[in-house]
Amino acid sequence: MENVNDLLKRQLLLMKFDSGVTLKENYEKVSGKNILTEGKADNVKSILDGCNSRDNNQGRIVSDDGVYAVVNNYNQAFQGVGTDLDYFNSANSDVLSKFSYSDLCKVKEYYPSVGGEDFYAAIDGDIDYDSEWQKILDAFNAAKGRTVPAQQQGGQTPTPAPEVIANPETGDKYMKPGGLSHTFDFFKRTFPCVFAQNRVDTQEVYNNGTYDYILIVAPGGQVIQMYFDGFLREQRTLADVTYNGAPAKISCNGNKIQISAR
Repeated sequence: MENVNDLLKRQLLLMKFDSGVTLKENYEKVSGKNILTEGKADNVKSILDGCNSRDNNQGRIVSDDGVYAVVNNYNQAFQGVGTDLDYFNSANSDVLSKFSYSDLCKVKEYYPSVGGEDFYAAIDGDIDYDSEWQKILDAFNAAKGRTVPAQQQGGQTPTPAPEVIANPETGDKYMKPGGLSHTFDFFKRTFPCVFAQNRVDTQEVYNNGTYDYILIVAPGGQVIQMYFDGFLREQRTLADVTYNGAPAKISCNGNKIQISAR
C-alpha cells in the first residue's frame, strides 16, 4: 500500500499536470528534483547502506590515517554554505584512485556525527548539482569494485592484543600502547572540548585489544577511559560509565562537554 506522502505527491502531480511537457518535466516541476540526480543519490545511499551487511575490517587497503584524511576533507567540504570544491575533489580523488569498499565503509563509520547526521545525510544535505553527485558516485563505485582480500592488496594486518598491565597497589588495569589505529591528534581533533577543559590525564593512546582510548579525569577525580567514539569506561573497574541507566558517551558542543546515552 502506498504511504500518505506518495498519495499526496501523486495528487499534486495530477493537479499541476501540464500536457504541454513531458512526464519527466512534470515530475521535476512538482517535486523540485531532477530524476537523474535523484537516481544517483539513491545509488550513493545504496552503496553506503551496503556497508551494514559487510565485515568492513577485511579487505582494507588504506591506513586509518589515510581514511581520516578523507573524512576530514569531506567534513571540510560540507561545512558552511555551499560545497568547498577543493576539499570535495581531494576526498573524491583519493576514494576514486585507491580506496577499497572496506576503506569507504570506514569513512562512513568514522565520519563526524553532528546532531545525529551521518555521512550520507551530510552528502545529501550539501550536494546540489548533478555533476557533483556524478563525481561522488564514480568514486564510490570505484571503491566498491576493490573488494579483494587485504592480504592480496598489501592492506592492514591484525596486530597482537596489547599486554594488560595491573597496578598491584591500586588495582588499576590498562593496556600498553600498541597497534594503534587512532592517533593522539585524532582525539584532539574529535574531542576538542575535553582538551579545552584540561581533562586529559596523559598524552598517550592505549588499546584494549580491539579499541583505542585515552585517559581523562572526571570532575570527581576518577580516571576514565575515553574511546575513539566517545564511549566511557572506568579505569579502575573497567565498568561502563552510565547515563540515565545506559552506557554513556562524550561529544563536544564547541568547548562544552556533553554526556549522553550511547
